[in-house]
Amino acid sequence: MGRPYSELGKVLDQLARSRGVRGPKAIAAYVKEKTGDGPGLSGWGQILHGDFTPTRKTVRLFGEAFELDEEEQTRLALTYVFGEGRKKDASLSQSSSADRGSVHASPGP
Repeated sequence: MGRPYSELGKVLDQLARSRGVRGPKAIAAYVKEKTGDGPGLSGWGQILHGDFTPTRKTVRLFGEAFELDEEEQTRLALTYVFGEGRKKDASLSQSSSADRGSVHASPGP
């Protein structure tokens, strides 16, 4: 079994599969056929696995190619913006609250 997809990769994969398109090679070919632009096979593979963050243009091309409805566009946009960061943000907020306990305000004048 191959490497798992990132959170964004899972959403892209689910949206593509819902339209009968499976895997990075097929996504690359489909987006290129429908829009005339977009990353190639290795680019889509890196995007799906989280090795590379796609540009906004690439996400837009994906949406155009797969003719995403409003709900799908929102899901993709939210995952693109916040998907990978949620895990990191949670660990940062825990360390921040611990750090706050050790910070003492300096006495006033």
